Amino acid sequence: MYEYLPHTADLKIRIRSDSLENLFIESLRALNEFLGAEKGGKKIERDIELSSKDLVLLYIDFLSEVLSLTYTEKMIFEVKEIKIIKNEEIKLKAKLIGEEYKSLKEDIKAITYHQAKIENEDNKYIGEFIIDI
Repeated sequence: MYEYLPHTADLKIRIRSDSLENLFIESLRALNEFLGAEKGGKKIERDIELSSKDLVLLYIDFLSEVLSLTYTEKMIFEVKEIKIIKNEEIKLKAKLIGEEYKSLKEDIKAITYHQAKIENEDNKYIGEFIIDI
């Protein structure tokens, strides 16, 4: 015998931006704000390159990649430069700046693909994604 119990372990975030690149930048800022890092320490630069046939998948892949770097390198990353190129595949190239953190106030288990979306309304981008906390 089993039963389903309610559990609130997710948080949905909506970002509005004037450009696609800025949507990615602001989405990462929102994640960092949620984490509430106490920064202080060395700084590094990291280059990442990702590609996908779907913009929404690229969006979540980008956030997941940076979140993974956050935990493995114990650094909070911000975007210094970003470029998104749309061809048959959509490619993302970004230069990140990371700063070591001493502690995090919150923890994120994952960025989920569930209900993730990017819309373009009146030349404004709206992105939504859910984090598993």
